[in-house]
Amino acid sequence: MRIGSHKVKLNYGILKGVIDVISLIIFVSIWQITSAFLTQMVISPGPVLNNIFPDGVESWRVAVGLIPMALAVIVLAVSIVYMFIPHKLPKKYEITKENAQQYYDVIMIANSAIRILCFLAIWDYGYITHSNLMFAGISWISVQAIVDVFLCVCVIHFAGKWIEKFARKKEKSE
Repeated sequence: MRIGSHKVKLNYGILKGVIDVISLIIFVSIWQITSAFLTQMVISPGPVLNNIFPDGVESWRVAVGLIPMALAVIVLAVSIVYMFIPHKLPKKYEITKENAQQYYDVIMIANSAIRILCFLAIWDYGYITHSNLMFAGISWISVQAIVDVFLCVCVIHFAGKWIEKFARKKEKSE
């Protein structure tokens, strides 16, 4: 893995390990909720669903019910690919061979934290989607998603502040 021309390695500390375990638990929970929803809708619908859908559940409902799981898989794949692709040197900071590893560690912790927040937003919208497919009439406006966006901005801001502690800002040349 590289930051510009500097080689870096994947450091797996306690903080990153805890964050990744939490995100894995949330991912598995999203998977379980989606599979339970599909089991109730398609494989073994109860008598109430059989009365509502005598000809079976429409395929579009099943497809819409799969969207939260598909989004979770996409978020997981993007965050894993992001860990291993070469990264460009930031324009704002001077990254040297000595601090390239610290820079990489900070952006990987931020990557993992943002992954958790994305999973939490997907979890909430999965609940809303599955409930509305069952005619619950829940509002699509979610405070959880708004808080998750705010927290993502905070994670990016604090990662930048953390980077400022060990990387000097580049001087503007006129």
